[in-house]
Amino acid sequence: MPVYDTYAWIEYFRGSEKGAIVKRLLESQEGYTPSIVLAEAARKYRREGFSEDDILKRLLFHCWQDGSSNNRYRDIAESL
Repeated sequence: MPVYDTYAWIEYFRGSEKGAIVKRLLESQEGYTPSIVLAEAARKYRREGFSEDDILKRLLFHCWQDGSSNNRYRDIAESL
């Protein structure tokens, strides 16, 4: 099972070639994202000027895509 680090998620949201690899992995198997990755990603998004709502959507997306069987994360992200 893969572990998705900050770099993987940044590339995923950029829509880069490497992000496409991450997308294929996410679609084909579950994986893990360490909690520190969420903090690192949030800090990067904040430095880049993303709104707090956009940051929250991305962080919730991380949780939802990370194999959580609880759709609560998806529902919250979609409601923002």
